[in-house]
Amino acid sequence: KLPGADLGAMPASYWETLCLSAAEASPLALLLMWALMSAAMMLPTFIPAARTYDDLRSAGAGDGRGLAALVGGYLVVWGGASVLGAGLQWVLATKGLLTPAGASLSPILTAGLLAGAGLYQFSVLKAACLSKCRMPMTFFMERWAQGTGPAFKMGLELGAVCLGCCWA
Repeated sequence: KLPGADLGAMPASYWETLCLSAAEASPLALLLMWALMSAAMMLPTFIPAARTYDDLRSAGAGDGRGLAALVGGYLVVWGGASVLGAGLQWVLATKGLLTPAGASLSPILTAGLLAGAGLYQFSVLKAACLSKCRMPMTFFMERWAQGTGPAFKMGLELGAVCLGCCWA
């Protein structure tokens, strides 16, 4: 419990605003939800790559600004994915294809999403992305260049690889 906060004293209308459907929510609120969700889920998976970069940096191959640029590039990719996810959710919700909780109301949409995600798990693209994601040292050795610009570019590439592993 937060110090001084009496959550039970909040009016019901406050809690109702937290539970708006995607069709009722502002596009900005939906985007912020997607961005927070992406950051919360994907930054922890980035830790092995960030540690590898930091080990190389500690060995004299870069500096702290490069690490910040690497993380920044990674977040740009996931920010873009958040824009696409929020936009798609908003469109589907405003077309009446989603419940207020976000579940599909269309058997065709549901089948298409499940089939697409399932087939993608066996694709060559997914396998290629996983091979880069699982070996960050190899990734950096193939692309290493000093400076914030190259670090940002590597962050973009790592973000794209991670997105390729996880989007479906």
